[in-house]
Amino acid sequence: YWEAGMDLHFGTDLFESFRRYQWRLIREYNRMSREFGFVTIDARLTPEEIQIRIRRKVQALLDERKVRALTASLETLRPLLFETEEDEAEEIPARDELPPASAASAPDQT
Repeated sequence: YWEAGMDLHFGTDLFESFRRYQWRLIREYNRMSREFGFVTIDARLTPEEIQIRIRRKVQALLDERKVRALTASLETLRPLLFETEEDEAEEIPARDELPPASAASAPDQT
């Protein structure tokens, strides 16, 4: 009764209700697949092969997430670990900003 979608009142014919329910269910799974990026695995494979494929997919996702996390961490830490070119430019005055050598070494005559 429930598996045939009879509770959704698609009609009084059990077969037709089942067919309509299954069609809606497939459409919803297809919509969710597009939205959430479901991965399809061939259910005709052996359980061992299915397990291997699932583990490969999960490992790839974990590796990708790890790379993203490390990249984000590096971007956060980079300013703390390394001076930027702008910081270096502020610390080292340009040649035209330096006082003349004679003025810097001349004793104060006052």
